[in-house]
Amino acid sequence: MLSEEGKRFLAEKAGTKVDNKYCFTDRGLTLIAYDGSRFEDVATHQVAGILYEQRIVGDPNAKNKVITDHGTYEFSYDDFKATNGGDIELDDIEWIKDHEKGVDRYCYAITVPTVEIAKWRINQAVDENGNAVYYARIYIAKKATTDPNDPDFRDLRAYTPEDIIICDGCDCSQFETTNVSCVDTGFGTYTVMVKKEGYKPWLKTRTLNAGDEVEDTPVLVREVAPPEEAPVWVVKVERKPAWIVVERCEIPSTITPGTVAVFKIAIETTYKDVFYVVLEFYKKPEGWTGSLEELGTPVFSVESEYKEISPTDPPEEKVLICAFEVPTWLEPGEYVVVANLYGVKGP
Repeated sequence: MLSEEGKRFLAEKAGTKVDNKYCFTDRGLTLIAYDGSRFEDVATHQVAGILYEQRIVGDPNAKNKVITDHGTYEFSYDDFKATNGGDIELDDIEWIKDHEKGVDRYCYAITVPTVEIAKWRINQAVDENGNAVYYARIYIAKKATTDPNDPDFRDLRAYTPEDIIICDGCDCSQFETTNVSCVDTGFGTYTVMVKKEGYKPWLKTRTLNAGDEVEDTPVLVREVAPPEEAPVWVVKVERKPAWIVVERCEIPSTITPGTVAVFKIAIETTYKDVFYVVLEFYKKPEGWTGSLEELGTPVFSVESEYKEISPTDPPEEKVLICAFEVPTWLEPGEYVVVANLYGVKGP
């Protein structure tokens, strides 16, 4: 007998993946049988044949290994039988062979569990006059609190603006390469705090349930020292988190309008992030002394690829490629190129 459960078992573990379905296949599998024999470019029915052989003459507990286009699976005849609900027969193998291709091909849709989430968008922080305040850091605590020093606050390692996904035990790794922060401690009451040196912390408490989508704009108010006191600052010197390594960059000395120019920008970093570079082109002023203040407004700018780079990557992989078509309207002459390095998350 071959049950629906047995068909699905073979379609997944001895078949191929087509869009969002697992299907029988008439080729392409690698099979390492329970007795150590290796077979290349085999079909689903041939794997089923090995299972039948294992049932009759082999050790039903020994593992077969099948390498598919969507993963590697190890299973014994007993594993298959437990799912199938009974033994496989010779006519079952013939049925599988007749349903490996064409209009009668056996497939079944993969069920993807729906993960319930709530989304809290924290917009770009602004000051009292509505001007953007950049590099304002976001923290979150699963409670209602008005104390900016509450130890329950967790640093999201993100700056405004940022989308915060709230879920109940979901896999946050799916958001690692996106500009999203994930909190997997379930729904309920949370407080978000936004902080930046020189401003009073902004705090907002909300109760979030599955399906909620809310947003808030942090308004940061500057801290002003009492007029009778002299201003005092505390300055902390930190290790430079990410920087361009000029001596390893590959920059063309001449570019021609209408052609493709390639700039290779080498970087180093002390943290893992998705990095990119914006190149700004300025007409070189006469008598330029090297000061950026003398450059004025850029003529045009281009953006490099976005690439995830870690401190442990080899130097040759810590390179951002900026390939672009040089504008045909660009006038001949000398230009100053300023490279600005950005990280999606930031240090």
